[in-house]
Amino acid sequence: MEIYLDNAATTKISKNVIKKISYQLENTYGNSSSIHSLGRDAETKLNDSRDILKSVINGKDGKIVFNSGATEGNNQVIKNYIKEGAHFITTDVEHASVLASMKYAESKGVKVTYLSVDNNGDLNLKELNDSITKDTSLISIMMVNNEQGTINPIKKISEIIKENSNRAKLHVDAVQGFLKIPVDVKDMGIDYLTASSHKVHGPKGVGFLYINENLILDPLIHGTNHEFKMRAGTVNVPSIVGFSEAIKENSTNIEENYEKVLKLKNRLIKNLEQVKGFKLNSTSKESSPYIVNISFEHIQSEVMLNYLSEKGIYISIGSACTSKDSKDSHVLQAMNIPKEYLKGSMRISFSDTSTINEIDIASDKIIEGIKFFGR
Repeated sequence: MEIYLDNAATTKISKNVIKKISYQLENTYGNSSSIHSLGRDAETKLNDSRDILKSVINGKDGKIVFNSGATEGNNQVIKNYIKEGAHFITTDVEHASVLASMKYAESKGVKVTYLSVDNNGDLNLKELNDSITKDTSLISIMMVNNEQGTINPIKKISEIIKENSNRAKLHVDAVQGFLKIPVDVKDMGIDYLTASSHKVHGPKGVGFLYINENLILDPLIHGTNHEFKMRAGTVNVPSIVGFSEAIKENSTNIEENYEKVLKLKNRLIKNLEQVKGFKLNSTSKESSPYIVNISFEHIQSEVMLNYLSEKGIYISIGSACTSKDSKDSHVLQAMNIPKEYLKGSMRISFSDTSTINEIDIASDKIIEGIKFFGR
């Protein structure tokens, strides 16, 4: 029996999504820029997918630029604001694509302020308030932390920005929040929002960038005038249609799935609390039920992951983008997790398709491994 609990890294693609993509590949294979009927059919599917996405995030007046995923979108937003003497604000615990882009911006003369988090992974909003200056042009803060699940108060963050600046724009990496918690770009005051299809049972290699109606970005990829002249290259309509199918499947039951997954998370924690040396790292009061980060004292997480993998149970150390890096998690370090727990951290991430039975079996195998390696 295989038990997949690494859904923050990627999700299993839905069978209906596969069917949609296959149909599009066979029947609507025209280039969406072509003026013949096959091209117009593809363009219609593309625009229908945009409308579905706009409806879900309440972004009907903005633009949806389809791309390869959130990493590309994050890069495009941040690099568009690079200007010598500019000031950006982000946090110590962002995804690697944001932090690497911020480091690149610093190399080009941008001053970057990195906001700290407390031991629960929560931001100090006073620090944000005090960090905004007349030169601040971009603030990039994720919606849900990808390693330990803290949900940031995006609406409050937007309000603080507007109170202190009439020019600073808010960029939100919503990869771990999209279709898992309600997202309303208007109500939340978001200027740019990014997400990826493969995190919500859609295909890999496609995502989107939402852009506020009054804004425009230069393309990262130059060429033809696709995607409102903001991303060149032939548009991957079949995968985008597959993405929109995943959105339709998962957008009508966000609250119901949230409650279901919360029960799974609580069950896992209850099962593991009995183990000596257990530490819960996902301790924020505002925490996603889809992600739980745990540690075991003096246990190497790589050893445990290999052990569990042999048993058919799949979890991760942290972000999939950095899991092969031997460095300790920058997120847990920012939270001041004690050294004796850093090397033993593991991320378990759920899907709405996960079951109580799977959680109980996985818990038993984790406990079995901890007792074996900790003897």
